[in-house]
Amino acid sequence: MVRTTAEIPKIIKVWTDAISLQNPKIMTSFYCDNAVLLGTFSTPYEVGKDQIYDYFVDFLTAKKMSCIILEQVCQQVGLVRVSSGVYEFTIDGKITRARFTYTLIPIRGEYKIINHHSSVYEG
Repeated sequence: MVRTTAEIPKIIKVWTDAISLQNPKIMTSFYCDNAVLLGTFSTPYEVGKDQIYDYFVDFLTAKKMSCIILEQVCQQVGLVRVSSGVYEFTIDGKITRARFTYTLIPIRGEYKIINHHSSVYEG
């Protein structure tokens, strides 16, 4: 049975807050070793922590960044959570909206991102 909630998973709240730290090592720590990231500004995708780290090295180069969640819904099947919605990045004063989907799995008692898709949203 699929349970649906508007509650934002803690790891995603922490992820969005951590963007402002602009630290690739911290951002990479949210992902599983073999995670897949289809980043907002990547082509086409990154697989594994090394490639995800490199993505964040490139992505986090602005002088000032922040991210807020505008809306989202979370589905849960067993221990797997899928959170989808819209967030907004502010990068050096410029706002970019993107839609996202995170798939989260528990590893050693805490949720990690196994798959993350983000794409610019013109809505």
